[in-house]
This record gives sequence, C-alpha cells and structure tokens, in this order.
Amino acid sequence: MQIPAERLAWTDNALRAEFSSTGGPVTCIIPRATIHCLPTYADLLGWEIERYKAEILQRLAPAIRRKIAAGALHRKGAALILILAPGDIEAADAVRPLRLRSGAA
Repeated sequence: MQIPAERLAWTDNALRAEFSSTGGPVTCIIPRATIHCLPTYADLLGWEIERYKAEILQRLAPAIRRKIAAGALHRKGAALILILAPGDIEAADAVRPLRLRSGAA
C-alpha cells in the first residue's frame, strides 16, 4: 500500500512528505540519516535522493504507518508532524529488495 504524498521535497538534509490522514494533514520529515539506514540508499548523494524520493518514501511507508498507528505524532497548530528517525526502521524495512529505475526522474 502506497502513501499518496500531496507534496514531496528533498531539502539537502531531509525528505519532507505531506499527506492527509484521518487525524488531519501530516508532514513527515525523513532525515538523511534515516534514508541511509536502507542498504539500497546507504550511500546516495543529495541529487540521487532527489531523483528517487518517491521510491524512498514508498520504501519507508511501513515504518511511517507503524509510527502513525503508535500515535507518535506531534501537533503543530492544525498540522501533525512525524519525524522518522533511524531507530524507527526495522530490519524488515531495510532488507526488502527494491530495484531503482534507471533514467527515471
């Protein structure tokens, strides 16, 4: 199951995804260190993370869902903030095979 991000941006330090949930709008912040926990992405440079940001978000979707289900969200005004830290990644998330698309933007 995919997470349909309404906005997805790489800022050189973190991947930011905005999507809707039953509790309201959620901003998910995924730091570079978290992305580097996934073997396929362990040594990606910033421009590569920008290129594969949608695939990275979907690869981390199970961890994002677990954190939402656990209620690990912070409220900032009307928005909910979720920060996906390296410790939130489980072994199953890290070893799922994923083939990067060549030539895809």
